[in-house]
Amino acid sequence: MSLFVSGEAVEKMRRLYQKRRNVLYRGLRRLGLKLKKPLASFYVWCEVPNGHTSESFSTLLLEKAAVVCTPGNGFGAHGEGYVRFALTVDAPRLEEAVDRIGKVL
Repeated sequence: MSLFVSGEAVEKMRRLYQKRRNVLYRGLRRLGLKLKKPLASFYVWCEVPNGHTSESFSTLLLEKAAVVCTPGNGFGAHGEGYVRFALTVDAPRLEEAVDRIGKVL
């Protein structure tokens, strides 16, 4: 069994995560949230809106929009003010998450 993955498989996976990233990035920006487009990650970090902490915003999204994100303060003091979304679901599910978030904001 080989431990190496073919270049074609890696490229396919890269395109998949890039598509997911773009869907979430564009959707969150459209909602007025501040974030930078990640270049190489399956996470998207987003600033929390004014009046929220990372914990209060992630709780709001969980309780009111049924969207899970991770509060940035779980990664230390520098993470406060941010939440982290994972790109581990397909693009239509990410679009649904953006729609749900938009109804809460």
